[in-house]
Amino acid sequence: MRQSWKKRTRCALALLISLIIACTIWGFLIEPNRLIVRYETIQIETWPAELNGLRVAVIGDIHTGGPFIDDNKLARIVELTNQQQPDLVVLLGDYMSPNSWHSH
Repeated sequence: MRQSWKKRTRCALALLISLIIACTIWGFLIEPNRLIVRYETIQIETWPAELNGLRVAVIGDIHTGGPFIDDNKLARIVELTNQQQPDLVVLLGDYMSPNSWHSH
């Protein structure tokens, strides 16, 4: 019975360590390098006909100055936005990271 308990504890600890490693890899290597372009079509019954086909680019949470957003990444965001040829660009906020130990 004691061996079974030790084995379960080792398995649980290995699973926990694996989960922490996976989350760290995702948080520091994968997620910061993802730029997502999502296309949505919005239907509004009372929308003026002369505005049909209006293309809006919405950008949010850029956090420039943070550890993962440098000038090259910001230029890539601008490039991807311009490639969509929007009629209007809406910036939602969180443009810069606050002064902290990791900002530059």
